[in-house]
Amino acid sequence: MSTSTLALDGGPAAIPVPPPRRHRWGPAELRRLTAMVDQETLFYWQSPQTTELLDLFRQHYPLKHLMPCSSCTASLHIAVAALQLEPGSEVIV
Repeated sequence: MSTSTLALDGGPAAIPVPPPRRHRWGPAELRRLTAMVDQETLFYWQSPQTTELLDLFRQHYPLKHLMPCSSCTASLHIAVAALQLEPGSEVIV
């Protein structure tokens, strides 16, 4: 067989030995994940972790208005609401 044949088509594997398995989470990450999951609520925007993240973020970027978001869609909802548009206004995003 030619070495130019892809492994998919019967050629040699590009990586003959698989890489070693890595741990996804270290002890510090597992402690933080466990603390988060053990909370009574999973309503994260007012959680201790979110508050800590906001405080750390403000140390680097001292912004007057800051709102954590769970997704880009949520951030767009917040941005449009902050505009206080009249009903029927057109918004293109």
